[in-house]
Amino acid sequence: MFRNSILVGSLPVLAMLIALPSQTMAQRVRAVSAERNVEIQLADDAIIRVQKAPKQIDDKGKPVTPTHEQLKALKGDPKQPGYAAELSDLKVGQIVQVSLGKLKKPKDTSTSGAGDEKKPQKSHWTSLGEITGRVAKVHGVDDKGKGDKNAQPTLVISVDTVLLARMGHNPSSHGNVTLGADVFATKAMILSQPATDKQSSSK
Repeated sequence: MFRNSILVGSLPVLAMLIALPSQTMAQRVRAVSAERNVEIQLADDAIIRVQKAPKQIDDKGKPVTPTHEQLKALKGDPKQPGYAAELSDLKVGQIVQVSLGKLKKPKDTSTSGAGDEKKPQKSHWTSLGEITGRVAKVHGVDDKGKGDKNAQPTLVISVDTVLLARMGHNPSSHGNVTLGADVFATKAMILSQPATDKQSSSK
């Protein structure tokens, strides 16, 4: 009797749960699962780093723990996080954190007054934040990892549409999203390798 009363009393509640959350649940699924490719131009002086130190192999092909000196050499610039990497190290399937920047060119460097010498000013990057995604493609890079002189190297990463919406882009737009001709990737930090690389390295 007690069990039946619970079942009967819960039927209206169950009906409400079935009717109401269906639309909101579908919206949640679409927001989380949908992705859009984002094209980001790589700056000429873009810094490529990798979060984890590359594995060291001895003469017999077995992995070894790198020494302090080896880690220092792998790090390169001590002011930069992670370890030094090259453009050719960017591979499809990697998770990367890209630092975005806008190049701010100096104003007129001429100075008023006779006898004053012109003091050249350097261009500098204005930070526009960071974006994290999965590498879908790298355009304008040859087999040796060098940029093509006739094309601007471009990194294409797959990003969740929720993140795109926060950045002010329309997630429902079709095709790739381009951040703008004046927006560049100043740094790319490789956070993780593709699953196939992890599996092969663990064997």
